[in-house]
Amino acid sequence: MMKLGKRITIKELSKITGVSATTITNALTGKPNVSDVKRAEIIKISDELGYKPNLHARAMVKNGIKIGVVYSHEPQEYNKYIIKSIRAAVEINSDYKIILSEHFFNDNRATFEVRDALALALADGIDGLIFGPSFFMDTYQGMLQRYVSKHNLPVIYHGMEVKGIPGIARILTNTTVIGKMAAQLLRLALGAGAVVGVITTTELFTPHQRIVKEFVEYCGQEDIKVAQVLENEDSKTKTYDCTYKLIEKYPDIKAIYVTSFDSLTALRCIENMGLKDKVLVIGHDVYSEMVDPLMSGSIIASIFQNPIMIGRMLIEHLCKYILGDHTVQGEILIEPQLVLRSNLECYKEYLLE
Repeated sequence: MMKLGKRITIKELSKITGVSATTITNALTGKPNVSDVKRAEIIKISDELGYKPNLHARAMVKNGIKIGVVYSHEPQEYNKYIIKSIRAAVEINSDYKIILSEHFFNDNRATFEVRDALALALADGIDGLIFGPSFFMDTYQGMLQRYVSKHNLPVIYHGMEVKGIPGIARILTNTTVIGKMAAQLLRLALGAGAVVGVITTTELFTPHQRIVKEFVEYCGQEDIKVAQVLENEDSKTKTYDCTYKLIEKYPDIKAIYVTSFDSLTALRCIENMGLKDKVLVIGHDVYSEMVDPLMSGSIIASIFQNPIMIGRMLIEHLCKYILGDHTVQGEILIEPQLVLRSNLECYKEYLLE
């Protein structure tokens, strides 16, 4: 137990009482969904410890919290679930009166659109920023750095972070595990000595580069030969070209691992080359167009990165920080899941879009 009289935070009080910060807030402010016994217990302990609510946080909740969201529309197969989850988290946390200031850019190559979207969000008087950086940071890095420094703006990132601008957290799927999962799966599916190729985004996107690094290293341990790694810059046209080049250059290739949403374009190229069922594909995530290829076995598996959980955590961690819990989380890793034909029905909410 902490010494009496020492100022404590709601997070510390949560640990002591064994209930969530939300429950404590509800108990101390007379809101429902807390039993009388639990409310009395929380009030007693908070009084003993001299807990004083954060008046700034109370004022912010009363007036509403404005959160800027700067995100890419593409790839919509993945990003739409992030945005959907952010909006759902706002509704779930309605007591915070969160107001979203949403600003989008077309895709990760639309550098000046990113700068414009950021400028609009920052000009809207936001209290915190959710940001999914694009590949090319030079056009907006300085502007964001100056604003964050001047206004002490908390930023939470998805995927990458902007160099020189530390965020309160960076949320992404565990890239080390993803790379190893893909490598082991190919070993099980193809056996030793198989030749495979990789199509990734770009070396500028560090999460995917980490996936590739782990994949290549683990393939070496599993006696799988990685013929070549090509980059598509999140372009479907380039994904098609990369697939064609891999198969043309390495006619004995048995599988292609696409470290992004675009496994279907690789599959289309393979089918157009008359090699359906002869060159297998592993991709990422789940959306409705992937049902038939997964059920037929053309895509042997997809590695699910759980974008809905990521979106929810972006809102929750940023709100906690804005409301006084100034714990810097660093890198928060979401564990990936393997989607197969056998468990595809478990992902129905992603298939009904």
